[in-house]
Amino acid sequence: LAPSTIKRSRKILSQKGILGIFPEGDTLSDELRPAKGGVVYLSTTMQVPIVPMSIYGLKDVIWSYLARGVRPKVRVNFGKPFGPYKLPVDKKKKGEALKNIGDEVMCRIAALLPEESHGEFKGNPKIEEFRIQNNMTSEY
Repeated sequence: LAPSTIKRSRKILSQKGILGIFPEGDTLSDELRPAKGGVVYLSTTMQVPIVPMSIYGLKDVIWSYLARGVRPKVRVNFGKPFGPYKLPVDKKKKGEALKNIGDEVMCRIAALLPEESHGEFKGNPKIEEFRIQNNMTSEY
């Protein structure tokens, strides 16, 4: 996140506001990719929990609606809040912790999506654990 974005985000969180952040930094892919540092940085420095959320079915929205006049099915799922975590002071350990927490964020989001959207996290055993925690046992 850009410094001005971080500053605004910190202000919103300090006022008990809610932020929606795409951890990968954009919305260009149909599959999950590694998280960038923004969401983990904000959660750990502001000591606020993360609520994982998935949006599934958007890629077909424009074409379904415009081309055929059909209402597309878009599914939004929310997972259970988790964190915040404390980061180690040691720089090397901090970088490792940021990556691990970022991977956890993405696995928790993957647990709310169909397998074909898991991307780089496909096959991670944590996904099934988080699916169970979130009662995501039915089809999407």
